[in-house]
Amino acid sequence: MTATVPPPELRTLAEPWNLTSARARASAVARLRSASSADPTSTLESTLAALDAALEVAPGLPSEGPDLPEELTDYFDFTAAWLAEAMPILADISIAGVDAQLRTRPDIPSGPRSAESLAWIWVGYLVHGIIREALALLRDTPAGRSSDARIASTLPASVRDGLAAVVTRELPRQPAATSSRLLSALVGLGGPADGLVDAVARRQVPGLDPEQVEHARRLQTWRESIRRPE
Repeated sequence: MTATVPPPELRTLAEPWNLTSARARASAVARLRSASSADPTSTLESTLAALDAALEVAPGLPSEGPDLPEELTDYFDFTAAWLAEAMPILADISIAGVDAQLRTRPDIPSGPRSAESLAWIWVGYLVHGIIREALALLRDTPAGRSSDARIASTLPASVRDGLAAVVTRELPRQPAATSSRLLSALVGLGGPADGLVDAVARRQVPGLDPEQVEHARRLQTWRESIRRPE
């Protein structure tokens, strides 16, 4: 892994996306969701920027590291919260900072190798949280819901088309679970977003596996079923 932890793309994220505490970020995102009623485009554009940055770095992040004890890995939510107490924003994260935290636990091995492994696993954990929560916010705001409430259709055009562009670029790079989540976020947005779902379903997007194609086809069926008049 590169010695730059976290990656530069994450260091300049705006609040709440730069928060490392899952609880603090969830509370701040809830406030952001309410604030989006007053200034939806600004809120959603900052959310899209965070999603873009997280997707850019996600494929290169490890999901596990060597020589880390089970006390750290088995219940990683607790480990992440413990690390966040010392490094509350992404720009605070460093291998030295993680090593300093490890040294407060005499029962856990410390040192540069353990600290680097734990730092990168933590960054990966945070990145996937940002992806999940940013997509949820884009779909679950007043600007992201239609009167049907099951399908978004009123995102500002700049955000809708920006989301489609980000997903178009990132879809082939992401693992199946993430790509399925990305496709699901596009359903019903119209324009390039729906067009991308259709293109995946028709196998017109290179680099995707059959599972992703089948997911797009299920999304097409669902989209048409909720658009169909009663």
